[in-house]
Amino acid sequence: MTSRRAQIGRMRRVALAALDCYALPDGRLTFVTHGENTTFRHDSVAGRYLVRVHRPQRHGRDVDSSAAMLQAAKKRLQGFENVDLRRGELEALPVDDAKLDAATLMLVLHHVPEPQRALAEVARVLKPRGQAVVVDMLPHDRESYRQQMGHVWLGFSDDHVRRMFQEAGFEQIRLVALPPDARAKGPGLFVATGQRT
Repeated sequence: MTSRRAQIGRMRRVALAALDCYALPDGRLTFVTHGENTTFRHDSVAGRYLVRVHRPQRHGRDVDSSAAMLQAAKKRLQGFENVDLRRGELEALPVDDAKLDAATLMLVLHHVPEPQRALAEVARVLKPRGQAVVVDMLPHDRESYRQQMGHVWLGFSDDHVRRMFQEAGFEQIRLVALPPDARAKGPGLFVATGQRT
């Protein structure tokens, strides 16, 4: 496993643990995920991510702007009746208001010109008291990421993340920097969670 893949795997385990914390007592959870894979493209992580959270009482929606990535996810998810794949943008999710229990954004906000707008859209589709889980990069100085990988933001500070969550209508905001992994060569990561008011 490459160091970048190790870092992403660790980040996913943290997010999955966070989702488990937000499941209803009977295990029901309706969520949406949007993320990035190891090729640094906005894509569906359904094949490796949604399958892992598959439980009969959970329903997942994976939203992606790439038809090719959704098609690949569809192939990987054959036999999983509780996963809905939809094409759409993070800033205009194809989900009705107040429909979801939780949303995850996995290494995607640094690609979005207006991350505050994306978080506001996530708040729109969450039920009251719904949970958002964001995993992204801490501030870094790797300017080459803009050209090589399409990054708009070079990470986010604690204050910036908290302000974005608050302005989007979240409370009980928590942010934790993930411990550095000696095998990881990329910037440090954080996990942030917030509850929709």
